[in-house]
Amino acid sequence: MTLEELRQALEETATPEGVDWVRETEAAVAADPTAVRARFPAAGRKAGRGTLDPDADHDDVHAWTVDDAARVLILAAMGEAAEPELAELYRFGDAAERRGLLRALAHLPLGNRGRRLVDDAIRTNDTRLVAAALGPYATEHLEIASYRLLERVAVWAGDERTAEVARENRADEERMAAWIDDHWDRFAELALAEHLTRA
Repeated sequence: MTLEELRQALEETATPEGVDWVRETEAAVAADPTAVRARFPAAGRKAGRGTLDPDADHDDVHAWTVDDAARVLILAAMGEAAEPELAELYRFGDAAERRGLLRALAHLPLGNRGRRLVDDAIRTNDTRLVAAALGPYATEHLEIASYRLLERVAVWAGDERTAEVARENRADEERMAAWIDDHWDRFAELALAEHLTRA
């Protein structure tokens, strides 16, 4: 889901007080990134814990929750300032907090620096964490790793044409990931400005 889709779904599902709390929190963490330490754990209590789609099955490991959406929006509002906070938020977070953080990785300017969090999550026996960890962020970074592996195997097998194609595809994926990484702050600024203007 895009940030705008998450925001729209949150506004349609959460209580007005919950929506206001998310907006206030986005502004607070944008102004002072350390505010996330107290506010991130409170997302479930303040915004809600139900499914983002009222028709979704709460037991579906892929179903988004209101607090997932709130946590993603909160971290996205921080832009680059989110990265230094992620390890501690994950380490001390409960399963719902970790799931929200993992879902946020695809919306943060991290490059491949979020992979350790994904690695930890896929080692758990919590299917919701595994599902969140293997979302869009992991897919993009696994794709790059897959092309790198294919290139190495092809070189080892003497198949230079396959190695060249894998090298080109990997380079395309790395360029796209770098472009996204370079533009996240601007995307976050535009989304936050639009959101605050409507508030």
